[in-house]
Amino acid sequence: MATLNIGMIVKNEEKRLRATLEALQPLRNAVDCRLIIADTGSNDGTVAIAQEFADIFLQITWENDFAKARNATLMRARGEWFFYLDADEVLANPHELIRFFRLTDKNKYGSISITIKNCLSEKQDLWSSFNSPRLFRRSPSTRFVDALHEHVPTLHPIYYLNETHLLHYGYNNDDRAFLSKKADRNLD
Repeated sequence: MATLNIGMIVKNEEKRLRATLEALQPLRNAVDCRLIIADTGSNDGTVAIAQEFADIFLQITWENDFAKARNATLMRARGEWFFYLDADEVLANPHELIRFFRLTDKNKYGSISITIKNCLSEKQDLWSSFNSPRLFRRSPSTRFVDALHEHVPTLHPIYYLNETHLLHYGYNNDDRAFLSKKADRNLD
């Protein structure tokens, strides 16, 4: 039974997915992990990339509900912890997170908060950031909520990471066509 489950939902992410999955390798090599990826209908090279890395690969129907899709990955998880991220997020400086999983008292925490740095422009090196509890201890009643901006209600106490963070490229305004498609999807 894996200590850490990493869950992702993906669709048409061949542009960034390989970098995301390769950045997880130091964590996966150091901590007992299972990578669970659910594809929601890709028609590019995403499926092949996901299958190359995933321990469990699912194909699910997209129902305009991010929480429902995330819960599909959560239902396949086993073990103590669950970490969810997007296909356009890259884990940076994982060593602090690896140290957390070696703590003898790690189970006194309910969630782990990580800094997410949103890339607003790669051309101008422009970022915004916020903290989010993206890792949590699993329990039978824990589920993702909200169809958009899905999350798991925060489990206390929270452990805060200072060095490890996620670089998120989903709001890079250098790619206007991509942002427009994302806005249209969210309106649905």
